[in-house]
Parts: sequence; structure tokens; C-alpha cells
Amino acid sequence: MISESIINLTHWQFILPSLHHFLFIPLIVGLSLVLAIMESVYIITGRKDYKAITLFWGKLFGINFAIFLLIKLIIAVQFGMNWSYLSYYIGDILGSSFVIETSIIIFLQASLVGLFIFGWDKLNKGTHLFVTWLMMLSSLMLQGWLLVIKSWMNNPLGADFNYQTMRMELINFTDLIFNSIVYAELIQRLSLSYLLTAVFILAISAYYLLKECKQEIAKASFIFSANFGLIATLLIFMIVSFSDILPNTSFSVPSLIDSSKTLATNRQRIRNGIKAHTLLDKLRDRQHKEGVLEEFNRYQKDLGYGLLLKQSLENIIEASDEQIELAAQFSLPVKFPSFWSSGIMLTSGIIALIIFINALVASLIFKYRQSWLLKISLYSFPLLWIAYLINALSHELAYQPWAVKDVFPIFLSPSSLSESNLWLSLVGYLITYIIFISAEIILMLKFINQSPKPKNNKRPSFEMNTGELL
Repeated sequence: MISESIINLTHWQFILPSLHHFLFIPLIVGLSLVLAIMESVYIITGRKDYKAITLFWGKLFGINFAIFLLIKLIIAVQFGMNWSYLSYYIGDILGSSFVIETSIIIFLQASLVGLFIFGWDKLNKGTHLFVTWLMMLSSLMLQGWLLVIKSWMNNPLGADFNYQTMRMELINFTDLIFNSIVYAELIQRLSLSYLLTAVFILAISAYYLLKECKQEIAKASFIFSANFGLIATLLIFMIVSFSDILPNTSFSVPSLIDSSKTLATNRQRIRNGIKAHTLLDKLRDRQHKEGVLEEFNRYQKDLGYGLLLKQSLENIIEASDEQIELAAQFSLPVKFPSFWSSGIMLTSGIIALIIFINALVASLIFKYRQSWLLKISLYSFPLLWIAYLINALSHELAYQPWAVKDVFPIFLSPSSLSESNLWLSLVGYLITYIIFISAEIILMLKFINQSPKPKNNKRPSFEMNTGELL
């Protein structure tokens, strides 16, 4: 029997690594597009102030990307140390996915980021711009492939359980890539990334305008982020209006489920899972009769529900009605946090829309130096990001108790570790995350406060013609 404390610890150990996707990826995706647009304007118009702006945001992009790479190393270690059985059970899918993510996408993007940062004096303008746009595309590939893995764990298509190896095996790579959830989720994550990036740029620009320093960067960035953020926010509200046909994604507001109906369904699925395990034992006995495999295939889809009984007994075939009831209760998703966090996210979106509209109007009439507008733009940054993280965390909780939905429970995922070892590793990883995140914040703040001004100190021409930025 697995203790409740170990179950809770494994849940948090599963949630913690996934949060790095929400902390670092939005700025990687959003800033890469901003850099590509800003450098394109510089190449087309020849205006040096846009080169200075590209260099400035490019360095902040580089800091964020470097910390992201360090965090990815920790995730790899965590899968090896703490998630050995999960790695074995779905390793056929995770293995190929992580190879593609790490060896191809991340290495490719790291090379492009290096060329972007260090290639200004070594590449001609056209080649460097091409590298920047490739870097943006590689960021989209990174976001997309992470969602391929995540979507498979929420909708495991293209894989089947092999009773001989006792693990999931990939049978159709196309189904893995073209999972129905991936592309709906991708559109939503991209729009969120662009919104959060716009909030990030707007806040730093407002800070500079309040301090009356780095005016060339601040003015152009403030105007650009107002336009960029407004477009992203409107896109998000457009997507929200279609949330009913985009289930299980970031903007789908969870309904308060009919627990009695769900419980009845899950009780039956657990009983089917018990039958599947009984037939599985017969299959593993080489003397089994003909027809057992066909009967097993009928109940195989509920095999994971039978595994839910592992939290209370070793041999699930001996489960009592009371234990089945406990497992059915445990199988209910956590809907209330997701329901309320979606409301918080919607409220945050309305606040962001109001801020971007005010910032854009103020920019058009050259009134963007108003103290109240700049302070709201600055202080809204942490509030909107916190709301975003709360929403992300609540959606992760809503997937409980599954590591792979309907297939494999989270509490079976870790290695055979004691409660003290789980606490030690959880605290250790948490401290490591805090150190890296703190390092990123410190490095960014240091750069923001010490970054040199652009060489062109003339009054920027965009004050005379804002249309170039809209």
C-alpha cells in the first residue's frame, strides 16, 4: 500500500518540472518574434535606433534562454533519478520525443542564438536577419514539440500497451505529431506568449520613461509593445470565444462536473481494469488458452483505471467494493481550482486589454509620459504573470491523478524511493529552481540598470511618424 504522503509528494514532483515551460518558454517565443520584427525594421529603414533596440532586447532574450538550458538539464536528471518507472513504461514515446527536442530543436536554437548574439560584426546584415528569423522559427518548433509531448500525455494516441514487455510502445509516429489537441493548444500558447512578452516590454519601457533614461529604447519599445500587446490580447479573446470547441486546452473553462455520473463511469472502468489485469496474468502465463488475447484487447483501454487500486493494495485482483470506491473517488479530476483560476485569467486579460488600449492611445497623441499610465504599466507586469502561473498550475492539477491520462497514474511514476528521499529530492530540486530563477531576475535587473544607451542620441524620428511602428 502506498501512503497518502508519498502520493502527494509524487504529484508535486510531477507538477514542478512542468512549470519551467510556463516560466521561460513565453519569453523565448515572444522575444524571438520581437527581435525578428525589430531587426527587419532596422534593415529596411536603416535606422540605427532599431539596431540598438534589437541589441537590448536580444541580450535579455539571451539571459532567459541560457537559464532555460540549465533548467532542462535538471529535468533530464529528474527523469533519470526520480521517474525511472515512468521512463520505462512510456520510454518508447518519451525517448524519441526527448531526442528530437534536445538533439535537434534545442541544439539548433542554441546555435542560432549564438550566431544572433555574436554574429553582428561577423555576418552581413542580410545573413544576420536570416539567422534571426530562423531563431524565431526554432522557438516555434520548441514550443510546438513540447506541446506534442504534453498533448500525448493528455491524449495518448499512436501508442499501444505491449503485454510481453509491460510498457507502452509507439506504433504510429504520425498520430503522435498530429494529435488533435496539439495545434489548438499551440495557437493559444503562442498568443499567451506574445501577450506576456508585450507586458514584459511595456513594463521595462515604462520603468525607463519614469526614470528618464534610455529614452530612445523606451519610447520605441513602449509604442511597439502597446500595438503588439493589443493584437495579442484581442487574439486571446477571439480564441476564448471558441473555447467550447477547444477542450482540454489553456483557455477552456472547466465545467463543474456531475460527480455522481463520473463516479459511476469510473467505477465500471476500474472493474474493467481488474478484468484486464486478470487476463494480463493469464497472457503472461505461456499456457494460456486461445481467445484470451482477444478478450484482453476488449478491456485493455481500462488497464490504467485498474492501476489506481495500487495505492491501497498490491494485488488489484483482490480489490473489495470499498477499495474500488476509494479509487473511483481518487480518479475525479480537480476542477474547482481550474474553474476559479480561469476566471482570474479572464479578469487579467480584461485588465491587460485596458492597459494596452490606454498605452496605444497615449502613444498616438504623445501623452505616454503620464505618470499614472507608466506606473500601471510597470506594476501590472508581476500581477499578470502571477495570474498566468496560477492558471498554469491549476490546469496541471486538473490532470491529476494521471501522468498519462487514463493510462498511468502519477503515484506509480517515481522510482522506489522512501518518503524521506522524495522530500529530499523535491526540496533539492525546488531550491535549484529558485536559485536559477533568482539568477535570471538578478542578471536581467543588472542589465536593465546598466545597459548602455544607443549611440544615436538624436531625437528619434518615430515621434514624428508613429505609423512605422503600428
